Amino acid sequence: MKTVIISGGSGAIGRRLSLLLADEGYRVIILTRKKAPQPVHPHYAFSYWNPDTGETDSKVFAEADCIIHLAGANIAEKKWTAKRKQIIIQSRLNSISTIAKGLKAASSKKPDIIIASAIGYYGYDQPEKVFHEDDHPGKGFLAEVCIQHEAAARELFDGHRLVMLRTGVVLDKHSGFYKAVAQSLKYRVAVIFGSGRQMVSWIHIHDLCQIYIFALKNTGMYGIYNACAPHPASLKEITVSMAKSHCGLSFIKISVPAFMLKLILGQLAEEALLGTAQVSAQKLIDQGFEFRYPLLNMAIEG
Repeated sequence: MKTVIISGGSGAIGRRLSLLLADEGYRVIILTRKKAPQPVHPHYAFSYWNPDTGETDSKVFAEADCIIHLAGANIAEKKWTAKRKQIIIQSRLNSISTIAKGLKAASSKKPDIIIASAIGYYGYDQPEKVFHEDDHPGKGFLAEVCIQHEAAARELFDGHRLVMLRTGVVLDKHSGFYKAVAQSLKYRVAVIFGSGRQMVSWIHIHDLCQIYIFALKNTGMYGIYNACAPHPASLKEITVSMAKSHCGLSFIKISVPAFMLKLILGQLAEEALLGTAQVSAQKLIDQGFEFRYPLLNMAIEG
């Protein structure tokens, strides 16, 4: 039985991925800040860590065949003040250095490492371009977060098989963007941010979890992969598709002007809500990955 360590296992992606791996027969060790959590699956185990202080149990890293690193402060949770920006960056750098510290203390074993990065790497202001993995980074705070995060991973995990998945907007009915939009749909209102023409590279949470498992099993994979569905859509298309799924044709559309979003959320709105990021999934497809939800309507209904 192979052992997989997961950081960020309490998030929506981590919870789903942990269950999928356990059901496939992997032993899953979830890094947690809780001292004594209760396991929910016979193949689960938990290990205490605190990336803020660098605390971790090096013994569990000696058991790892692969580490899947998902941990990091939510970029969309709060307005990007100077303090919040520092928290977002440090949460990623501290967690990577804590894992590296645990590995160094454990043994000379070099497990595979699969890391969550983001398409924010490419920036937010080139609406006509479709980005590939070898493109240069863009500008903005999200790009800087990804640049620092990926650089730290390359440095600290040198000698490991390292896969970094640049992820787009995750469609999951129970969390994130989908859940936020669904709140207004309770009142049959589809809220469209800005013009709605901004392009979004999205992925269904099922496919994202399957990409992690695919990367775990396919040892020929290494380096950067865009973890997005092959067909980006405009923000308006996504919102209206969700509205039709929830409400049929009985809903109204309300646009929130860009200036108002910037006034309330500042740079967060400019980059994450109003920016455009179209990326190619071709490299992942060429590896042999098959999407269950390649099209938006399939993902909304799935």
